[in-house]
Amino acid sequence: MGENPGIGALDGNFQTVVSATITLPYPSRIMVTGFSEITGDGGDNDAAACRVEDETGEVGRTDVRVSPQVSDTAFDTEVVPIAGLTGQKPAGAHTVTFTCIEVAGAAEADDARMILTAVG
Repeated sequence: MGENPGIGALDGNFQTVVSATITLPYPSRIMVTGFSEITGDGGDNDAAACRVEDETGEVGRTDVRVSPQVSDTAFDTEVVPIAGLTGQKPAGAHTVTFTCIEVAGAAEADDARMILTAVG
């Protein structure tokens, strides 16, 4: 499992919000589940895109638009779930990375967690 409680502001480049490594005892696929909290500054156009990838490329992807602010003092937060399943991997250590990018407005990643599970 990987977790990162404080990532900070996103920009126009994919940034790692959390990564995790799993050691496979035998050839398997890797099931990836996780989430990140994406916060906007209260504007109407705050948006981010997130993806998970391993050493061979993208495994899963999701896009999020942060809802407009509900009060004058609260920032808006959306929980972004993400999931993916890799192709068959050889036995050994494999790292999966969860990244996010700001695509509009002002978005930041506040918390991220990811679990890797060997599958058959």
